[in-house]
Amino acid sequence: MLRLIRSISTSIRATSTLRTHPTTGFKLIDPSVKVEEEGLEWYSPTRFYPVSLGQVLNSKYQVLVKLGFGSCSTAWLCRDLDARKYVAVKVCIADYPSVARESAVYAHMRSVLDQNEQLPATVRASVDEFDIAAEHAQHRCFVFEPLGVDLPLVKQILGSSFDETVFKRIAIHVLRSLDFLHSKAKVVHTDIRAENIHLAPVGDTCFRLTEQVELEAMPSDRKIDGSRVIYASSSIMFPTGDVRSLLGLPVLIDYGEARFGQDNYMDRIQPYMYQAPEVISDIPWSYPADIWNVGVMLWDFFEGKRLLSAANEHGDPSLYHLLAEMIALMGSPPESFLDALDKGVRESVFGPNGNWTSPKGVSVPPLALETAETALKAAGKDNTAFLNFMKRILVWDPTHRPTAAQLLEDPWLEGVALPENGIIEPN
Repeated sequence: MLRLIRSISTSIRATSTLRTHPTTGFKLIDPSVKVEEEGLEWYSPTRFYPVSLGQVLNSKYQVLVKLGFGSCSTAWLCRDLDARKYVAVKVCIADYPSVARESAVYAHMRSVLDQNEQLPATVRASVDEFDIAAEHAQHRCFVFEPLGVDLPLVKQILGSSFDETVFKRIAIHVLRSLDFLHSKAKVVHTDIRAENIHLAPVGDTCFRLTEQVELEAMPSDRKIDGSRVIYASSSIMFPTGDVRSLLGLPVLIDYGEARFGQDNYMDRIQPYMYQAPEVISDIPWSYPADIWNVGVMLWDFFEGKRLLSAANEHGDPSLYHLLAEMIALMGSPPESFLDALDKGVRESVFGPNGNWTSPKGVSVPPLALETAETALKAAGKDNTAFLNFMKRILVWDPTHRPTAAQLLEDPWLEGVALPENGIIEPN
């Protein structure tokens, strides 16, 4: 949960002095309790590097606060002792295949830039990379400009102030990210989730407050397991009444599953409920798969509920239920899509006339965009333009989906004012 800091000064100066972390005053977690990454099914102490608060990584980055963890890494707010600024360091688990892919994507994105050109502010790439050695393996570390909250927390922070205008601004920035990836870098992201879009705070006040809370007021809870310490993640702080400093530009992150270098691909990608029709049907896919993904993700984020459950009555992921929901939204697939299917799949799932055969007893549910949309209707707003925007995205044939650049010119996004460096207007 995000915490509000009301009376802490921001007196920590931007110096390269090593910080000293408190040795008392923190809560010790019971050794029997699994803490954060320990709860992952595949967790192993030998795979996750034992980062310690106060530690200096690569003789340059002092660890200040744990920011979070993921399936293959932990993330830390650090101080770059040379540049005298805050950075985020992602410490990856050992022997994870996406690490090499992520590193390659960052190098590729930088390589396509023209002289003196910089990456868009809404696209994240590493600013440094290095390896650190543990007892059993090497761990790759990625250094980034630090970011703040993810999209799900944005709605929580803004509350009733989160409206269609703020949502449109977010959508525009995300589509701009994809336009760069697809048009310039020729990269397919493949993993566009609300949790993979974080906002860049304006200035470093949030990070200074976060550091100050850790060092002077509320040190992180932790569990001591022999020589290893597992820390609880800390919240990014912001001054009371200055929420805009936290809500800067939306930035698309996490390129560990991104693809580049081919015209199309065949492997399975994307979060299950966001998989494009061509992906689940084993049809070659490319940039349009991202367009489907971002469309459904934006819908889920704004509406606060899933458009596609992609699950059976027991809540288990189900390809047939996902296909049936797609048919409910879009009707039966066109001949161009059916022709691309494996012959056996086409006959068993869609039959000789292209009609749903109810495989494994799965019927087409009563689902339509017009009835599923409730956020704008509840606010008394006309949802016609938004529904038309979604209908352009939700089509079977990927060649008929608009590009990110074309969606940026959609009537629904026309005339949206974009505040400088953020998603809300200054006070």
